[in-house]
Amino acid sequence: GPDAPALKDIAVGGYYGTSALLHEVVELDILLEREPGLLKWNRNSARAFLNLNEDAHVAALVAEYTYLQCQLEQVLGEEVEIGALLWANTTMRDFDLLAESDWSGHLLVPDTAAVDRARRLLARLREVDL
Repeated sequence: GPDAPALKDIAVGGYYGTSALLHEVVELDILLEREPGLLKWNRNSARAFLNLNEDAHVAALVAEYTYLQCQLEQVLGEEVEIGALLWANTTMRDFDLLAESDWSGHLLVPDTAAVDRARRLLARLREVDL
């Protein structure tokens, strides 16, 4: 809907907004490949379909957070673990979904200092234009 947090993130623009848009595009692409008529469904049916296809959300998380990780390194010269970025920027559910998935990447539970650092770096990245 119009109050969706993703829309606010996309509106930020720059690298941060691009990461949110990337997430939505990847997830929607997978879902529409599976169900081409999805956009014509009512909200409850679409939500149920989304819940049955959590792997699409996981693929979108991987795309979004590997993009953020790369941009933080390229733009700010800072290396950050994906786990710290997830804890700093999304829900525990998203972290758990990725941890329980077949993603081959490296995912560690971060300490508080790593999460705080990731939050600060993401805030800096939000201020950088493309």
